[in-house]
Amino acid sequence: AAAAIIAIVLGSAWFVWDQIKPPDFDTVVHAPQSPAEYYRMKVDSGFKPSWKCENDAEFAASFNTQFGQPLLLRALPLGVAAGGIDYCNTLTPTSVGLLGNVNDKKVIVIVDKLANDKPLDVPPQSGLHLFRREIGNLVAYEVTPLDRASVVDFLYVPERVPPPPVPPAEAEVENG
Repeated sequence: AAAAIIAIVLGSAWFVWDQIKPPDFDTVVHAPQSPAEYYRMKVDSGFKPSWKCENDAEFAASFNTQFGQPLLLRALPLGVAAGGIDYCNTLTPTSVGLLGNVNDKKVIVIVDKLANDKPLDVPPQSGLHLFRREIGNLVAYEVTPLDRASVVDFLYVPERVPPPPVPPAEAEVENG
């Protein structure tokens, strides 16, 4: 009877974990795509990210985990907003796309290790522009319908990774 109970508990735990765990990398990686193909696919599918970071610490940790270097966004000007993170198979299958909006125009910044950089372009008939920037050991390409970069220039390597915010209940205990 004890063995049956243990089997049921372990089976239930596995089932719950399988339902709530983040998607496996293989399930979110797309076939290799050019920047223009990836941009069109994201816009046509509703421009939904795979995940959104809740704070700077989570954002920096996402890039640190993926590429071994944290990355942050400086305060964005009015009309410019980050919209989440997605995998995009442009430079490599581990490339990350940072989705954003600039005055209601969709913008994507593709990030990967500088060692994985290769020439990228967008066809003139796509109506898109591509802006490249090196940020520490990373390379970033902004894919945009705008004539100038609007997001990529706000990315930077922090001197230190920001600590995660203290949950309200813990902050009250520390302050009280």
